[in-house]
Amino acid sequence: MSTRYVGVSVARFDAFLKVAGQAQYASDFRVPGMLHVRLVRSPYPHARIRAVRTADALTVPGVVAVVSGEDITDLPDPFYGPAFKDQRLLPLDEVRYEGEAVAAVVAESEPAAEEGARQVTVEYE
Repeated sequence: MSTRYVGVSVARFDAFLKVAGQAQYASDFRVPGMLHVRLVRSPYPHARIRAVRTADALTVPGVVAVVSGEDITDLPDPFYGPAFKDQRLLPLDEVRYEGEAVAAVVAESEPAAEEGARQVTVEYE
């Protein structure tokens, strides 16, 4: 067992930048034409989805698209999962846990995506 680091401070190369608030994170980067996404999440741990209404969100300036489970049914593989691909990217008929994403709002800016997400109406049973 090596003891060469015992009693020696092992500093991270970005420690000073983080402490000084100058570190760059992935969310800090901007590129031309970049789009932003905000998810509309279920407030219920289990419920049937009666309707996802996206028309109002599409009228928000800067909103490019709103995607729900109905919009991705024709994908070749609309499933994901850590071990088994058995979970839908966006649910079609029911949510299985509180916080499950029901729709995604794509916009030119973060504020537009947030406002668009507020305008999506989901009817649950």
